[in-house]
Amino acid sequence: RGAGLPVAPSVVVQPGEKPNFETITPPFITKPVREDGSFGITKDSVVKTPKDAEEQVALIHEQYKQAALVEEYIDGREVTIPVFGNPPRLLGIGEINFSTLPANEPKIKSYEVKWDTNGPDLSTIFPADIEPPLRNRLERLALKAFQIMGCRDYARIDFRISENRRPYIL
Repeated sequence: RGAGLPVAPSVVVQPGEKPNFETITPPFITKPVREDGSFGITKDSVVKTPKDAEEQVALIHEQYKQAALVEEYIDGREVTIPVFGNPPRLLGIGEINFSTLPANEPKIKSYEVKWDTNGPDLSTIFPADIEPPLRNRLERLALKAFQIMGCRDYARIDFRISENRRPYIL
């Protein structure tokens, strides 16, 4: 955010702190701040009320012994852009196929969905069907994020695209 990259409005809640969600609007998604591969993200991570978010934050503090990130949940398309090399190059844009998820579950790649071989197949469609102006913007943002974060050799930059076509880096 400080570098001008688009991220969802969020708050970080440290263990022992009382959450304050006045600056963000539900629904929310709650995540441990220091995990990878969707570890700590379940279908229950997407919540509709501040009370439910507080419960998820407490769960993260207890189970993962770390701060919780509470973001405004962006219900939209999710794309991924692999970046590699020095200088960095893009390998294209893929889109997560959420069509196999049950209708009552949030469109997220939870830990269970990502790693359970018996779960729904959330394949990535490569290349994603994205109109050129949005594709160009996503590519510029992915390269900027790669460079600003000091990445080298390889990274994957994931985005949510809101209904109004605004991309947010995850």
